[in-house]
Amino acid sequence: MHDALGPAGDGSLLLLLARLDGTAVATGGVFFEQDLAGLYCFTTLERARGRGLASALIEGCHTAARGRGIDDALLQATNSGLSVYARAGYSEERLLPVLRVPPVD
Repeated sequence: MHDALGPAGDGSLLLLLARLDGTAVATGGVFFEQDLAGLYCFTTLERARGRGLASALIEGCHTAARGRGIDDALLQATNSGLSVYARAGYSEERLLPVLRVPPVD
């Protein structure tokens, strides 16, 4: 996927990684589609939370989007990330259902 959509591909996907003391502790991604940036898969290891890493990754996504002339972004958030996204300027538009894979018998 990264080969097709990342820097060597069509450039529509940017994956970000935050390190703390050389160790990967947070990640996020942004997919660019026409005039919209979709932010996805933000996660921070529990021991590294509260240090502004997710906020820095979100700002990195916004900077990359602005560099492409994109001013609008959207994301799907879990309850644990709502406060981080609200501080970044996001507001809740609607709730989406959660679908779970049934257990394998």
